[in-house]
Amino acid sequence: MNPNTFELLVNERFGQCWNILIEKGEEYATNDDQLHNFREVAKLRHTTMSDACLGMGMKHIISVIDIVRAISIGNALMTKAVIDKKIGDAINYLLLLEGCITEEMKEKGFWK
Repeated sequence: MNPNTFELLVNERFGQCWNILIEKGEEYATNDDQLHNFREVAKLRHTTMSDACLGMGMKHIISVIDIVRAISIGNALMTKAVIDKKIGDAINYLLLLEGCITEEMKEKGFWK
């Protein structure tokens, strides 16, 4: 892939990720807390926010692994739309995980 094509791919992907994060943030966030669901799951599971987020996000990583496996065996049913959604979901969960980790590091006084 040439650099221009890759740059277009990256710009398109981050634009899609941004739109989904904003849309889903309005759906899942409460009290101006973008990490509300992870905070609540952490309380229910007696764990950390980042652990809750990682667990919830693993389904998206598994979906990406399934895509790679499907392609390797020649599964022609894998559509661009499915790949776009699954890659975007995985990226967004990594961004949400970074948010959880950042909050926890600040709460524990590791970061100012």
